[in-house]
Amino acid sequence: MIEYTPPYYLIGEAGRSLDATPRTLEELGITDGTLSLTSLDIDRLTFSIPAFMVTHLIDDGQMITLRDSATPTPRVLFHGKVMRGFQLKAGVYSFQAESVWKQLANAPLGGATNDRPYRVYPSQSIGTTVSSLVGLAQAAGLPVQAGTLPTFYAAPKATLKSRSFAEAISFMLQMVPDAGTRMDYSTAPLPKLTFTRRTAPHVIDVDVEGHGLEDARLVPQEWRRALGVTIHYASRTSYTEASLVTQTGGNTAAEASRQISLMLSGYERTDAFNRESLQAAIQAYNEAAKALSEEGAAIDQIAATALLNVFPQWDALKEIDPAIKAALAAGSFTMERVANSSFSFYTYYYRYPGEGNPPPHDMTVPTEAATIRLANGSQPGTLGLHTIKPNTFTDAQLALAGATKTQVWLRGEYRGTSVGQAFNAGLSHLKTNQSSKVREFAGYTGTNTSLTQAGGQNPSQLRRFYFYKPDMPLWAINKTPAQVAQAVKGQIGTDLEELGEQAAFVEPPPGFAQNYFEAQDWTPMTGSLVFRADAPWKPAPGDRVQITGANVDPLWETAEAPIVSVSIDLRTGMLTAQAGFAPRQNISSLLDALRVAPEDNLDVEA
Repeated sequence: MIEYTPPYYLIGEAGRSLDATPRTLEELGITDGTLSLTSLDIDRLTFSIPAFMVTHLIDDGQMITLRDSATPTPRVLFHGKVMRGFQLKAGVYSFQAESVWKQLANAPLGGATNDRPYRVYPSQSIGTTVSSLVGLAQAAGLPVQAGTLPTFYAAPKATLKSRSFAEAISFMLQMVPDAGTRMDYSTAPLPKLTFTRRTAPHVIDVDVEGHGLEDARLVPQEWRRALGVTIHYASRTSYTEASLVTQTGGNTAAEASRQISLMLSGYERTDAFNRESLQAAIQAYNEAAKALSEEGAAIDQIAATALLNVFPQWDALKEIDPAIKAALAAGSFTMERVANSSFSFYTYYYRYPGEGNPPPHDMTVPTEAATIRLANGSQPGTLGLHTIKPNTFTDAQLALAGATKTQVWLRGEYRGTSVGQAFNAGLSHLKTNQSSKVREFAGYTGTNTSLTQAGGQNPSQLRRFYFYKPDMPLWAINKTPAQVAQAVKGQIGTDLEELGEQAAFVEPPPGFAQNYFEAQDWTPMTGSLVFRADAPWKPAPGDRVQITGANVDPLWETAEAPIVSVSIDLRTGMLTAQAGFAPRQNISSLLDALRVAPEDNLDVEA
């Protein structure tokens, strides 16, 4: 619905004859004016001022805003650019301000590549596409932003060629028979283009006092309501074969005159490539083939070194662990995989006779053997999985081989030893930067067998033992690296001459025919409705009206009047609404919406 409260104010721009100070229409010498709001078209504010009553001559080309006197917050009813005219004999200035839709209608939609005059959208939600179009318009400098977006269904691939932004938006909405647009000027100077879809109609009972409906002249259009929809399209079953498929919605057994039957794609639509499109496809193929060829030349070598086997030894750990790499940069050291559950050493340097056995170690610490295992503790190898080094294969390469990944972990410890009193720089770096993963102990591993040498501490025999837990996530795959390499190399043989044979026909997304059927499965009415200024409810573009009462046509009580445009007399407050369909938005126009040129009817895969 739309609401407006007089008196009305015009607001201009700073630095203009009509500046940013709000002034009533009466102050400006405007005795009458009309505000026209239209779905999928230009909104207009028209008024005139006798030359002798002009107080602020509105500049041609300036922006003006119309607001009302609603409290506590006035409503912004319009924002647009002025065109000024003059009638010499009558001595009257005439003004017509037009909304941003005028700019949308004049600005060309550029392409995604090299600003070519066409843009191809994939099969996706129509809402996603129209929102993208509004975003592109805003990025191009047009004063508009996307507003409310109802739920839309998916449309087939659409080619928008040599169109303005307004034409492109209208084109997409042709595939939604109950959709429309209206401008939300509350965010002026950057108004929102909002989208509407059919909701429950507003019911006006003319037998109830105060309904506010002055007159209505409506004609139900039952014939516009299709009883069934059939979409015919081609679907490729191989490089050389295609079959004709249908998608249906509603009752396809109904009489032929109440059916919509459309050819979306087929052999007669695929007789030529667009030259630029073909060149782009060839270039993309050549680049992809070159990349695959280079990748294939090295893939065998990659596969040969991909495995970590049962567990990584020190050389493998140095290659895959960033913490170890950083520590080695600080100083050289080596580590070995812990294979036992404990480690023993002396806490001081023992002296014992030359004959007999050395004393037992006096310190034992628990350790954890380093292995690769799944979260539940299972060994990958026992499950037919092959653990690979990080960044060995891409997801695309694994997909070519039908390989899946499983998360595994490198658990357990590695031990490094520092000799003498001086700290090893690399091991110290590891301890400092990985303190939560490193345990450090000091002690001795040797004994003194000489009876003449004093016991006690011997600095040269001092050892520092570092136990490091990588706790590193890795991936295991259910194919061997050699199998992955073979699949990647098999992709390289694609032939450029098969591009046309590999092309896919444009197909409707699942449920498109049924969705379209449901969007038009109601009886519309065309005509006009007139509302008094005191009417408690007045329609806006996109609203729907039903009329009931003892003396109305019974058909009016089940049919709906979709409001395409409204015209408000700013002097009297009377509103006249036109019911019907927005330009290029009716059932028969769907045929044009789905017709695409042969060069754009193919999705070429390089």
